[in-house]
Amino acid sequence: MKKTWLFLACVSCSALALFAQNASDFQTELANGQVTITDYSGSETNVRIPDRINGMPVTAIGEWAFALTPLTSVVIPNSVTTIGEGAFRGTQLTRVVIPNSVTTIGERAFDDDVKIIRTDSGAKKSVSTSSILTVVNNTGYTFYYLYISPSDSDTWGRDVLGDQVLYDRQSFRYALPYNGTWDIMAEDSDEDTYTRRLTVTADTTLALTLDDLD
Repeated sequence: MKKTWLFLACVSCSALALFAQNASDFQTELANGQVTITDYSGSETNVRIPDRINGMPVTAIGEWAFALTPLTSVVIPNSVTTIGEGAFRGTQLTRVVIPNSVTTIGERAFDDDVKIIRTDSGAKKSVSTSSILTVVNNTGYTFYYLYISPSDSDTWGRDVLGDQVLYDRQSFRYALPYNGTWDIMAEDSDEDTYTRRLTVTADTTLALTLDDLD
């Protein structure tokens, strides 16, 4: 089946500044040449996130980075691929446009009443951030890697388990950035893979079994 591998390794961190605002208003982490915004302490309510800081791409908005701030609007650049859990929770946002580059949105990233507009190939469409995919391991083996990727993507992307493992009969919950068709692949301790394609329109539970063995 498709897909090339993408591995991200954290190597260092530093504080950087966003343009047109005070450097002290923003904290970031630098990992493997990519910038994650981790905190915002400014008073500006209209924020435009740059696609590059100090020549390096801004690829992620960290967990709770803008939570409980007075934001009323935010522009997210096409360089961003990940929005962390609770990133914009408790702000004054009423709507936000999310570029097609974003493939991962953490749980409770936005307040429930925020209107999410998804930009796909230049067209805008409303989507929900509330669809939760629960993957259940019913294979009898332990999953060490789990990939959840849009069906039209050429890469599997990152391992969503991170430092976790998924034991037999256990489940893993993942907040999909939008409803649609997704490819799911798990790899067990014997390096066997289990793959399923799934169309998600609401909260969904997927049980991977030996029938899904590639």
